[in-house]
Amino acid sequence: MNAVYEPRPSPAYAHAPITEAVIEVRVDHDVEDKALKKIAAKLKPHYTMSSPRREIGFLIDNTTGGDIKIAEDSTGYRLASEDQADIVLLTKRHLTTARLPPYPGWEEFSEQARKNWEAWSKIAPKYSIIRLGVRFINRIDIPVPSNGKVNLDQYFTFQPRSDQFEKTLQSYLVQVRFETFAPNWVATITSAPVHPHPVPDAMSFILDIDVSREMEIPMHAKKLWATIDEARNVKNDLFERALTEKTKDLFR
Repeated sequence: MNAVYEPRPSPAYAHAPITEAVIEVRVDHDVEDKALKKIAAKLKPHYTMSSPRREIGFLIDNTTGGDIKIAEDSTGYRLASEDQADIVLLTKRHLTTARLPPYPGWEEFSEQARKNWEAWSKIAPKYSIIRLGVRFINRIDIPVPSNGKVNLDQYFTFQPRSDQFEKTLQSYLVQVRFETFAPNWVATITSAPVHPHPVPDAMSFILDIDVSREMEIPMHAKKLWATIDEARNVKNDLFERALTEKTKDLFR
């Protein structure tokens, strides 16, 4: 008999290592440019800095013998608060709310994302939501001991090793994707060192946790944000499982 999965409690850390928090809502049809412009204007009181986003693509022109041309297509807006800590990306199918340091806590961050979605849903057509995503990027700064070697086993519950090749590991990129204990939620965890290291006498590593779902997404606002809160709980559980107690002591 399989053991019941018990999510780990997630305490509030005094110095949380969050470098970016993201909540994304994706719909199944393109929203017209004029609607995106109205949404951007609606959000302007909080996001005073606005600029159009452009996506660059490559087209092969068969009428000129296969010449490659660069095509630039306006795809939405990037909005930011005056201090550049709060960011919104508006595209034809995405509303992405992001927060850079200092992270104010989930309640304040998710409330701002909820207000942004409220503005979107009042202006854009009521298209079905096909994806929800909650993503937290953390930077773990590990002090370098006197011998200059950091033992990753002491800090992460998963990591690559190079001892089979009898060489010192210089860099790596690890990414895993799996179904979580919570129904319909899938997680992608990415870890890699940061180069150059931003903190003196320390090695810095990224722990990127992305939790998403693409089915059974409610349209009703109250149920929608309860679902997004569920994603945050899944993310917290994965964060606790990915790091050792020695790592958590760094930002307690």
